[in-house]
Amino acid sequence: MDGKRLRLLLPVGIICLVGGTIGAGLTYRSMRTENLVHARTEDLAVPFADSAVSVSARFQPYAAGLHLIYLASGPAPGTGSGAGRNARSGRDCPDETFSRDLTLLDGIIDITVADAGAQVLLSRSVGPGDAAQFPRDRNGWVLVDSVMIPATRDSAWTLGLSYCPGTSGTPSCPWVVFLLPPQELEIGGFLGDRVKLLLSFGGLMVAGFFLIVTGGRQRK
Repeated sequence: MDGKRLRLLLPVGIICLVGGTIGAGLTYRSMRTENLVHARTEDLAVPFADSAVSVSARFQPYAAGLHLIYLASGPAPGTGSGAGRNARSGRDCPDETFSRDLTLLDGIIDITVADAGAQVLLSRSVGPGDAAQFPRDRNGWVLVDSVMIPATRDSAWTLGLSYCPGTSGTPSCPWVVFLLPPQELEIGGFLGDRVKLLLSFGGLMVAGFFLIVTGGRQRK
């Protein structure tokens, strides 16, 4: 290798290392942002009780658009924290059990969504016989309603639930209500493509590092 090429190794290596680092950082940021957009928003456990109970949770919208409101089964008792972000799949409760519980609901579940100014933008009641009539998706979730939410990332909205019991008795599995933000991208394919891009930038960083090391040794 001639002297001119050797002198180029160090600056080229620096450019590769810096470019790879910036590219990897931006790619990881886009993956994290898109994952937030696709995540279920604030799973809230339906407060089944012998008397009327209300619960609520604050959430921050990450994407503007039509948010779908779902009712789903939660984890089996003792396997998670109930509400919150551990109640994800609902697979701990057999689908046939959840379906049967939907038909047996004899209380009233009231669902509200309010903006940062406490203005209620959606109020929906699910009563006896209603839950079994709502459409189910491929995950077994029950689509209850939808609400349009603007891009307000710096404000906290409120998802509220109240339960007015009918006769005594509760479902076999816990239930949760959650919001699903607009799904503009198929998250699996998006993340797969970004992982490949992340590995490419990682390779560029490694190449830049070796060029810097090699160029530094030659200069000595």
